[in-house]
Parts: sequence; C-alpha cells; structure tokens
Amino acid sequence: MGDATIRPIRAFAARWLIRFGSPLTVSGLPGAGGCCCLSGEGIELSTVRRRATMPTRHSRHGLTLSPNYRMVVLRDVYCDAAVGSATAISEAIKNVAASTGYEIYIVATQDLIKVRADVEIWDEAPDDDLSASGWTGPLTFDLDCPSGNLQVGDIFGTVISGIDPPRGLGRYTVALFHRGREQADGAFHEILKVMGTDGDDERIDDLQRQHSGIEQYLMRIWWQTDLPPDEDDEDL
Repeated sequence: MGDATIRPIRAFAARWLIRFGSPLTVSGLPGAGGCCCLSGEGIELSTVRRRATMPTRHSRHGLTLSPNYRMVVLRDVYCDAAVGSATAISEAIKNVAASTGYEIYIVATQDLIKVRADVEIWDEAPDDDLSASGWTGPLTFDLDCPSGNLQVGDIFGTVISGIDPPRGLGRYTVALFHRGREQADGAFHEILKVMGTDGDDERIDDLQRQHSGIEQYLMRIWWQTDLPPDEDDEDL
C-alpha cells in the first residue's frame, strides 16, 4: 500500500491528537476507494474515507517593499484609517503587530532594508508547524472585511490588492508569523556604521541588496463568521 493512501489517514489522526489530546488507533487501512476505522479513548469507533479532509491554501500574494514609517498594513480595500488606528500603531510598535478590527498594523524593526510581506488565504485554520522553518508566532487577530477584498502594503500606496477570499465579505481570522527581524536589525546597524565612510554609497547598496527581504511577515487568513449587523440597519 502506497504512502499516498496512508498519509491522509495518519495526518487526520495527528490532527485529532493536536486538537483533542487523545490518540487515535488506525486500523483497516483502505485500498482504493475504501475506508478505515479510527478508535481512541473516550470516542466511539469512527469511519473515515480514504481522502481525509485537510486544510487547503486557496492563494498566496506577496510583495517586497520599503515600508514608509516602517509600517505594513493589511486591510479591506475600503477601510482606511479606521477608528482606533493610533492606539493600534502604538501597540504594534511594542508588540510587532496590532489590529483595529478593520486594519492590521505591522511595524518593521528597521527602515533601511526592504521587507517581505506575504498573505495566504486558507479554507480553514492550517495546522502545520512553521517554527521548524524559523517562523515566530502566531499573533492572532480578527479582521472584518466588508467588501470581500483585501490589500497589503504601506500607508502611502505601495500595495498589492486583488486579495479576494472566496468566501467574500465576513470576519476573518489572521495568524501573523514573522522571521528575520534580528538579522535585519543587525544589517541595519551594519549600514549605519558604513554611513559617512569613503565609498559608503556603494557599500550601502551592496548591503541593502544582500539583505533585501530578510525581514519577513506571513499572514494566514481564513473565514471565521458573518459580519455582525450594521448598527444603522438595526435602527430601521
């Protein structure tokens, strides 16, 4: 029996252990089109089809930019400067990122080297372990998307749009991961040391090219629930 047959069932059992804390015993591994039985402490015997459901990534969008004022923002295309943005920015300066509910602000560790920002749209919460790839996180936020269209970029128009979750408008969960902040900060201070020395322009350009995108942010998004009724609608 090939790995392609066994792997989805074992993955399902692993996900069960992570979410519910009790192991499953897999028996009767299926042949083509068959099914198998899973049993474990505190649960009844269950039947799972050969093709176990796994979280699926719908799309990925990204850009490399020099964010103005060190800020990267993820938001609905029509939600600009929402209430609470000043408070969220102050919090993000301390904690990497913060949200108003309509915008997520990320504050980069430096402003001399380009930053990489990626957005992934998922059909449900992904359960893979990103720490093995050096990612820190997640920081988790709610994000309301009343238009069904998102964009990511800085606050002065360097953005990518067309981030259109298939579920459309709604409240989404955003899991933010980051890596490379310490390395970018080290490169930033290396550039500062070069400034004002002979041939500094060329050396600075070399350092910026060498470390471009080393500071990275990954935002994973999945649909959570419908948006609450608008207060104006409730008054009608």
